[in-house]
Amino acid sequence: MASTIRVRATSNGDITEVQALIQHPMDSGFVKDAKGEIIPPHFIQQLTFEYDGRNVFAADWGGGVPGTLTSSSRSRAARKATT
Repeated sequence: MASTIRVRATSNGDITEVQALIQHPMDSGFVKDAKGEIIPPHFIQQLTFEYDGRNVFAADWGGGVPGTLTSSSRSRAARKATT
């Protein structure tokens, strides 16, 4: 499975909500392939949202992250950002 990230941001007044849908190949490191060899771990370790060069959301994850996940964050911005 290829990794894809879809991001949507909505504003209501001075509150901005950022939502991310992330699909990735989740391998915990405990599963074996058809040959009986352990598939090495491959999972999202860190997710950050930045605004104007500053972190507004940060998450450290481990092997329990599902292959398809959603994350959202709300923050108050002093001004609107440009894309």
